[in-house]
Amino acid sequence: MKRIYVLLTLMIALSCFAGDFSGLEEVQAIISGNTGTVSKDMARISELFLSRPYDPTGPLGEGEDARFDSDPLWRLDRFDCTTFVETVTALALSRTVLDFKRNITAIRYNQGNVSYIDRNHFTSLDWIPNNITAGFFRDISSDIAGPEIETAKAVINRRAWYMSKKADSLKLTGLDAVESGLRLLELRLSGRNFEPVTASLTYVPLSSLFRDMKPSGEKKTAHIPVRALFRRIPSGSVINIVRPGWNLVKVCGTELNVSHQGLAIRKNGELYFRHAAFGRCVQDELMTEYLARYLNHATIRGINVLAVMCLISGD
Repeated sequence: MKRIYVLLTLMIALSCFAGDFSGLEEVQAIISGNTGTVSKDMARISELFLSRPYDPTGPLGEGEDARFDSDPLWRLDRFDCTTFVETVTALALSRTVLDFKRNITAIRYNQGNVSYIDRNHFTSLDWIPNNITAGFFRDISSDIAGPEIETAKAVINRRAWYMSKKADSLKLTGLDAVESGLRLLELRLSGRNFEPVTASLTYVPLSSLFRDMKPSGEKKTAHIPVRALFRRIPSGSVINIVRPGWNLVKVCGTELNVSHQGLAIRKNGELYFRHAAFGRCVQDELMTEYLARYLNHATIRGINVLAVMCLISGD
């Protein structure tokens, strides 16, 4: 088993080095090791991608014939935080290459309709509710937080978000300046019929996760201690970093509720946050250490936790 794991790791590394972004052989090799136990498969697959580079431009798009983003529909060589979670989930829930292609499309797009307009751009408005409806995830934040659960709200202004798009939002080749200008105008106008919507998202407050952390000699409260709450987070679950009403109007025209995504992975008795870290690569950090640094943060308030649902059967 160890030998197979090493071979899989080498295959992925070699394909990335060769510039093979969409190697079907690598996909088949990875999913051939799936056990049907989602937590184990999420951990095993995501470990294969440790040290893969972070791509700040967004590595996935709608393919070579796309109107606005011709990046590939899937790839294994680089990730941002969301595409890392999407790719690992799609692989873990697949028995065949066809399953994988179908799953990653269904996770990334509303009802699996491949278009920029139908991409699940907004985590709390699109990505989470659409994927819960599609059966990929279940929100278990309230199971973890119990009565201490809180709700984040943000006004998602999709129209203003589209209007904020700039020339570098287009990821296309072969267009001259005039064609690029027309395509950018088309992209901006794609949002003209959307109205602002308030998106709500439940989350486990950091103040609850770390409530047991008191100065020496101070009496602890009756609340569940920090380690007990962290033990409720299942390995292989999706962690969303929650920032209620995060005001990015001047940056991209809208508020947001979520700023980052990753996976909860248990190994050697510890809970880790495995994520595509901005400006770095896919890496592991102790969950307690990662979250503790945000205890006094101006906008980060907690985590939303999604359990990945059971294996989707192939044809």
